[in-house]
Amino acid sequence: EVTLGGLFHTGVEVFGNEWTYGWMGVKCEAPRCAEGHTYRCSVPLGDTRLNPQDVAGILYGLCQDWKGAEYDLISHNCCSFCAEFCLRLGVEFPPWVNRFARLADAGKTAGKGAAKFGKSFSAFFAEAGMAIPALIEEAADFAKDYFQDQTPENSAGAKKETLAPWEEDEEEVVP
Repeated sequence: EVTLGGLFHTGVEVFGNEWTYGWMGVKCEAPRCAEGHTYRCSVPLGDTRLNPQDVAGILYGLCQDWKGAEYDLISHNCCSFCAEFCLRLGVEFPPWVNRFARLADAGKTAGKGAAKFGKSFSAFFAEAGMAIPALIEEAADFAKDYFQDQTPENSAGAKKETLAPWEEDEEEVVP
């Protein structure tokens, strides 16, 4: 299944535990077993160079900074927590994972600016609409990267037609 990313639950597995954030604050669970969520896939992020004691120190700080009462579905959620945790672990968090939240937060920020400065409705929607080209650009980049490796060359040097996973024909079963 291909998704443009960002509208799902995330956690970071390190030293055998999965860490995430939600309404109850920072939470540790068994990997790939988050209650109330359906596990889809793991995305390897590489290994941290930190030892378990250093990671424990980072998690202590995150528990102090990421209180459940501050949870916000758009701007302060499990995806933004995992991005911050990965930054502190020294591993790269894939930007497509929290794409939806980042773009929605940009629109939310534009809305707050409109209310604060008393902008007209047309100016507000023009500013909020700036998130749309960013979403389209990121979706195009994602699709380009995804399909680049999916299209093999044939012997004549022309590209063979490759169907996207959702376009593939199901095999007809003949009795």
